[in-house]
Amino acid sequence: MDHLHINDVSLVGRFTAGPVYRALPSGAELVEWRLLVKRPPEKWHGRTTGDSIPCMSFDQKFRDLVAGWSCGDLIEVRGSLRRRVWRTPEGALASRYDVEVSEAELVAPRPARKRRTTPLGQT
Repeated sequence: MDHLHINDVSLVGRFTAGPVYRALPSGAELVEWRLLVKRPPEKWHGRTTGDSIPCMSFDQKFRDLVAGWSCGDLIEVRGSLRRRVWRTPEGALASRYDVEVSEAELVAPRPARKRRTTPLGQT
């Protein structure tokens, strides 16, 4: 039986950190950012939590796109999961998983914050 391998990631979440631009020792340049993606409510206590997902791309078209986003903007990304491995300055191997983004777009700007008003004389 032939098995199909699939590595497709599609996320919609809040832009929380970035962009960070980095030149790698190989000469490649990448842009990194993070999305906060909510998890489904946990069935046993109904609480919803989220995950901070690292996203990156070597594609230069994302340099300007990501630079225009603000913290809290709702972003949709598509790409694939990648494991990056490197040596620390101490010589140990380190790794992490990122979403290597091939498509991204702003879904909605961050919601405007409601101004909190208090009656005069109260703090």
